[in-house]
Parts: sequence; C-alpha cells; structure tokens
Amino acid sequence: MGRVIGIPKAGVDPQLASSQRPITLLSHITKLFKRMVLRRLHRHLTSRQEQFGFCSGHSTTLQLARVLHHMAAEHNRGCRTVGILLDIEKAFDPVWHSGLLYKLINIQIPPALVRRVASFLEGCNFYVTVEDVTSDPRPISAKVPQGSCLSPFLYAVCTDDIPTLADQLQHAIDFASLQRPPLSLINSDFVVAKLQRVLDLLPDQLDKCRVTVNATKTAALFTGQQRIIPSKLRLWGQKVEGQIRV
Repeated sequence: MGRVIGIPKAGVDPQLASSQRPITLLSHITKLFKRMVLRRLHRHLTSRQEQFGFCSGHSTTLQLARVLHHMAAEHNRGCRTVGILLDIEKAFDPVWHSGLLYKLINIQIPPALVRRVASFLEGCNFYVTVEDVTSDPRPISAKVPQGSCLSPFLYAVCTDDIPTLADQLQHAIDFASLQRPPLSLINSDFVVAKLQRVLDLLPDQLDKCRVTVNATKTAALFTGQQRIIPSKLRLWGQKVEGQIRV
C-alpha cells in the first residue's frame, strides 16, 4: 500500500491539482525488497550508450558536458548546432504494465525476476493524503509510482527501444525525460528541413511506446557563429519555439 502526497511545483498556483507532483511513500520493508530486485535486474540488462538518466555510472551532468563539448567543437569549426529539446509529459504515468512485462520477457530477464516485477506492478494499491483528508484505497492499473527506486529503471526499460533515428541525425541522446539530438551542419535551411523530417516521424514512434511529448514545452536550440533561430519547425501541428539559450 502506497501513500501518495503532492509536492508543489515551483512558480505555479499550489491550489491547482495539476500544480502538484505526486510522490508515493512506501514502507521500509517494501523499499528494501525493491532495492534487492533492482540490483538483480541490473545484472541482466545494459542500457544503450545514449542513456544517461537513471543509469548507473552516468548522470545528467555528464550528458550536459557531452552536449557542450560537441557544441564547442562544432563552433570552432565554424558550424552551427541545432538541438531539439523534447519534454516528456507525465513520464511515469503512461507506463503500460503488460507491455513492460512483455519487454522484460523479450530481453530474457529470468522468469523469477519478471514475476517479482509483476507483483510490484499488479499488486499495488494506493491512497492519497491532502492535508488531513485521506482518500479510499485504489488499485494501480497503469504507471509506475514516483518515489520508488525501481520505477526509474522500469521506465527506462519501457522507453529503451524508442528509435534513435541514427539514420536521420548524427547524434541521438537520451537525457532522462529529455531527448536532445544535436545536428551540426553549415546550411541552416538544410538543417531545419532535416530536423522537420525527424519531427514528422516522432509521433508514430512515440505513440507505439505510449510516450506523450508536451509540444508547448518543446524548444529548438540553435547555436553557432551566426545564430539564426528556426521558426518553421512544427511538432503535432504546433510551432516549436526557437531559443538561443536554455
């Protein structure tokens, strides 16, 4: 049984439910059990090289260093670098339990570990506490609870097979819930056209993994000696705002 509390997001009205970030509080025994399962899962699965968030030995700081190094190197060559920053909306919420278990079986995780994960996903209930008011218990039919050490790993498994589009871009980078594929070329019009083709492919591929991108928070970062902010990029029919800094 998990107890869900809300942590207010910065800079928004705390009275709105959408302004609260749900965190699931679990018992100490449950946390210990999940850490044991997580340690055993790590023995059987290696994340792809582009994955830095939720990955042992990596961090988002290292990912930033990698991106900045790439931008600096291309700047010294006189090239421009474009990065598309995708904001994954409610990342843990759409995780499909049956699909996740299928992926674990497909990558040959031992059946005993798959059953442990299944019990974690399908046997969980939760209740919500707001100040002094407590809701009735509810089953968790989808998502992985925020606050569990096992949840980031399972989310990474769920999204690990999202195509990197390596045939369209020179680099594909996973940055936790942020994906940033930088592309360095001389001709800005060619860059924008190439990126738009990639953005046109993303919706179908993300829908297959039940991943939703917040198009209003998606941005195009354009750097280089001549900063021309792209204004024609669109995702799901919405304009992708150009930025010179993030």
